[in-house]
Amino acid sequence: MNSKIIGVIITMMLAVNFALPGGLGNSTGNTTSGSGQTLETFKEKMLDKADRLIEKIEMIQENVKSNQAISDPTENGIVDLLDDMIAAIEQYTLDVESAQSIQEITQATRTLTDFLRQNKAQYKEVMGQAVHENAENAFDNADEMLEQVEDAIPLLKVMCPEQISTIDAIEGNVDELETELDELEQAMNSNNNAQMKQEMAKMANTAKEIAFQFQEIEQNCAAFQQGTEDK
Repeated sequence: MNSKIIGVIITMMLAVNFALPGGLGNSTGNTTSGSGQTLETFKEKMLDKADRLIEKIEMIQENVKSNQAISDPTENGIVDLLDDMIAAIEQYTLDVESAQSIQEITQATRTLTDFLRQNKAQYKEVMGQAVHENAENAFDNADEMLEQVEDAIPLLKVMCPEQISTIDAIEGNVDELETELDELEQAMNSNNNAQMKQEMAKMANTAKEIAFQFQEIEQNCAAFQQGTEDK
């Protein structure tokens, strides 16, 4: 019973924090007069930014693909959009490598920045759907966990009366988690992505605390210790 409850707690979904990658938008000016950079130095600088941007996007793709709470249509939409971004950045690197002047690099950077800006709304939309699906999954996990914890508390009070202070602390965290669950539901109903991520993070912390308290009872309760010795 105890191990099953802890298992449910540990599988609580953490908030997934997606952010639109940035990093190229501030380098669109002519740098020859201000910084005195040579063409090759400027190329290296912008190619390095492009490489790091691709790395960030690929990391987001991996996070999305490994997230079991995200539906296939949402995952495909995100991955396809990020693939388009990567293709645009790879074209940008080709343009930079072949550029004969800083002005050509500047124009290529503006073109890429405009492309990313044009796709920002679509990116936010599909990522918002991913956050909502994660919230639904976290809500279901928390609801299941609360039911099992609430069933366990009366038994723990009988089996482990000497652990009453820890059991009381669990009850306090259960109340806290119920409040956070209500707040998550409100955020989901209002499509408030920022609040959803905030509430999921709070729920995960509360669930970890409950898991720790159950482990503490298992380690210190005489009834649990006797059960281990009997086996």
